[in-house]
Amino acid sequence: MVSYLRPGQTTTDGITVDKSMFEAYTQLRQIAHDHQVEDKLKIPQLVIVGETSSGKSMLVQNFLRFPCSFSQANIATRCPVAYCLRYNPQLRNGEIRFLQPAGLSPKALGAHLQELMGQIQVSHRATGGFRLEPYIVEIEGNEYTDFEILDVPGLIGGSDNPEHRAAVEKITEHYVRNPNFMIVQLKEASQLKANNYGARRIQELCTLDPAPCGSPLPPRFDYRQHMVTIQTKFETFMQQNQNGTAVNQEIETLREEFGETYFVNMIFDGYTFADHSYEENVNYISELPELEKHQVNEWIITKLNRLANEDESRYHPFNQKYRSLIGINVVRKQIQDLWVRAFRSALPKLNESLHEQLDIAKSKYEAAFNKLQQQDPILVRSNYQKYITEFRSTIRSYVAYRSEIDSFFPLDLAGKTYRDIAERYDKWPRKQPITWRAHLTLDQLQASKGTQLSSLDLKLVGARHFERLRQVFSYMILAFKPREPTRDWIESVESSLHGGNTDYDNLEKAVRDILRTLVRETFLIGICWLTQMFSLLTELFAKDVKRYLLQDKFPYLRDHVKFLSAVDLEYHNTVRNLIRQAVVSIKHARNADSAYIVHDLAARMKNLAFSIPTEVTHKSFGQKIPNLMVKENGEYVEATMADVVKLVPPQKIMTLIMGSGSFLSAENRDQNTAEHHANGRKVIFEMYTAVCGQLLHSITTSFNANVVMKIQEYDTVEIERALNDRINRMSDSQIGQMANIQIGEIQQTLSSAEREINDLWKANDLIEIAIKEMEDGRVLADDERRQLMEKMEKARNANKLYAKVKHDEIKRKLDRERSKQKRVKRQSSSMYHRQTSASRTTDEEITDENELEYDEELFDDERELLALTDKTTADAFLLALYQKHDKEDLTYGFLQGDSLEADKKNPKSHDHLYVDENTLDYDNIKRTLTLKSTPARRIPPTRIPIENGHDGLTDGLSIDEELEFNEAIDPKLLTRRRQEQGDSVQVGGSRFYDSTDEPAHDQMANQQAQPSQETRKPSRFTLFRKKVQY
Repeated sequence: MVSYLRPGQTTTDGITVDKSMFEAYTQLRQIAHDHQVEDKLKIPQLVIVGETSSGKSMLVQNFLRFPCSFSQANIATRCPVAYCLRYNPQLRNGEIRFLQPAGLSPKALGAHLQELMGQIQVSHRATGGFRLEPYIVEIEGNEYTDFEILDVPGLIGGSDNPEHRAAVEKITEHYVRNPNFMIVQLKEASQLKANNYGARRIQELCTLDPAPCGSPLPPRFDYRQHMVTIQTKFETFMQQNQNGTAVNQEIETLREEFGETYFVNMIFDGYTFADHSYEENVNYISELPELEKHQVNEWIITKLNRLANEDESRYHPFNQKYRSLIGINVVRKQIQDLWVRAFRSALPKLNESLHEQLDIAKSKYEAAFNKLQQQDPILVRSNYQKYITEFRSTIRSYVAYRSEIDSFFPLDLAGKTYRDIAERYDKWPRKQPITWRAHLTLDQLQASKGTQLSSLDLKLVGARHFERLRQVFSYMILAFKPREPTRDWIESVESSLHGGNTDYDNLEKAVRDILRTLVRETFLIGICWLTQMFSLLTELFAKDVKRYLLQDKFPYLRDHVKFLSAVDLEYHNTVRNLIRQAVVSIKHARNADSAYIVHDLAARMKNLAFSIPTEVTHKSFGQKIPNLMVKENGEYVEATMADVVKLVPPQKIMTLIMGSGSFLSAENRDQNTAEHHANGRKVIFEMYTAVCGQLLHSITTSFNANVVMKIQEYDTVEIERALNDRINRMSDSQIGQMANIQIGEIQQTLSSAEREINDLWKANDLIEIAIKEMEDGRVLADDERRQLMEKMEKARNANKLYAKVKHDEIKRKLDRERSKQKRVKRQSSSMYHRQTSASRTTDEEITDENELEYDEELFDDERELLALTDKTTADAFLLALYQKHDKEDLTYGFLQGDSLEADKKNPKSHDHLYVDENTLDYDNIKRTLTLKSTPARRIPPTRIPIENGHDGLTDGLSIDEELEFNEAIDPKLLTRRRQEQGDSVQVGGSRFYDSTDEPAHDQMANQQAQPSQETRKPSRFTLFRKKVQY
């Protein structure tokens, strides 16, 4: 038997499992389990694997020294079983005590395991009747060596039940692929590797990639360096090999195939446990090492060597170097030595990992202790003020991306592209369901090659996001083509006797109203989208700053849910007011720019542009004009716009003041029909373009002046009833309620961290002792070990005592403050002597429970928020409140007639048109009418890539419109259709079809109902086709 070293002894017979080493091992295992750090502490363990009937149970019984097999009961092992053996010199010889399961007797272990496996077979049917988690058996005796082995279910080769086999192999793979496990592989000695399914399968489970049974661990190609193979049933091998030459060759072959290999006998003389009593089996196991030794020696001497010593014998004697590889005691020792070698080699790394975990545990303890200290209301108030001040100044620096902050928010980590922002918006919980007809997706934006959108892929931080957003918004507006006013629309809007002064066509009114509608259709929901994007960006800024402050500067405030939520709410309300100021400014600008319009708006803008001094180097003035040359320094060079402007006579003041006349003059009408619609359309689009430019400028200046500039000065922005001022006026008790001081919970965290530190220090001491014993070759005396433990315990008790004193001090302070507040409330309520004592008591109790609920300085939303104590509920409350505010803010800039559903295909505002005029049934509306609509189309600067055969541009078109659109994209389609209809078609030039392609009666109708050929507009998709290059 292998025994551990007693104090004062030295190693004399090779590697031995000593007590300190095993105590360190068990302590580390317990720490890894209790504190969930199994992945951090790489603790070497042993696992026994092999096929069924390979002798695993007998090997376990040789370690336990009593029978516990239940295989004869036809019940398979359904989970790994960890046998933890402990040396206890206080027990009598032969006495065995079960620590786990407590109170069990050795004789009952087999029946206990049999019952357990039957239960697992039923309870784990979903996993094939097997369980991965091991069952632990912990026993102690005075003949045990401190040791632990893990026995897994046996592999099954060629099983008729593939589900059974797969479950066993999954368990085996879980352990043998893990580099923390040293492998003890069992196989019958009479089998070569090629004939042994278990050995081949273990190799596959260790090395195949991917893992055959789904293990996430990488291949373990060096598994043989961490494995010993035990060749069992050596008695059968002895019977089959009767000469030394064959035996030597077979043993050498097995060693070459399996590396480190040892041999053991299981049973002699046909002995079966089932035919004998428990006591007889215990005695047989105890005598088996000597019996084996005698049988092996007799086989070597009387058979192998005698045959080799005969005259003219052609056999060699048994190679005596192999004798040390055979025997039960040899196998037990080599298995233990395998673990000892692994554990000793792992000690330096374990020691390093242990100190890392100690640092982590100390950090937990210090954080909890600091948190306990932070519960002092005076200190809490001070920290709240510091956080608010730091939050506001950091927001300012972050948005401006000052040098004081850029090291904490490097561009490569904190910067975000437009794609990042767009994806965040799509997943944003506050995103409102709006539909904007001019909106472009990121893919559509990137399909353009304009330099205006060159910043889409840039990683930006802070206020530069707003400038990129301006570029994107402007691009969407300018790339959008509004719907063309039809004659029926113009005729309807012109009205009759409008203002009571004429019954003639009132084109001025038509221009004003149609233009106002087009501007609303282009901008209305776009401003809503822009408002949402500003809200998103400002929220992202605050979240980045909050994470930075709570991580680096105020980690002790992370659990102050009420306070942090109040800061978030104040920031939201402040930024929201800034955005609303911008929105209402845009509202007035949109109303003014589309309500009052003069015909020469564009002319006035052009005149003003020519009045700009050319010394101001605008980019547009640098534009070169082909085929126009000017002379500079005696040489002719290509002229620029600036050269032309210089030659334009200065504008007279009266020219800039006076208008350029009416647009309803006779020369603007069709001479044949006196119809003026073509001229009206041109005027509308000219003025629409001018108004778009004005509005874009107004939107930019409104958001910049009210939001972008002010948020970069957030620390100086005036906030009504600012949170920091109100915190100054709060009582200590109210501060305690806002901080949600939970001293008991902090004490529990302190105790948990302290317990982890104690465990880690104890394990550290045991490792140090094991290393010292390994180096010195002796075991420290118990007194030396005890002194170290006492020293550690004193240090830990000092920390614990200080924490308790601080806890009691803070508790007394809060109790005194509550008593003081209670006296004040009683004195102030004494004047209301008519109030019954019962009602006064109730009021006092309510006030004592939560004074914040009755604080008159709190806003209503704050009062509800501060009644919540957990982060999840507070976040949900804030989200619901923000969503409510967002919905209100979207309509804050609306004019009369505006609607959030303006750009939807079937808005609710049209429902009244589907009400049956006879029944007037408003509850059952059926959309049976077909309302004619002329949807607006965009003018893409380049063709948008098609995905899955659909480019998204034909959504909402009728079949005829979609055909016309596709023909505008690809003239070949138009040619093919005209050829099929037997018509001729002209593809070149600037037109797709004209009246000459139509039948005669259609030409006559067109001459009567449509403008002349000179003023007739081509297909509304013609311009799109002009932009497409083939």
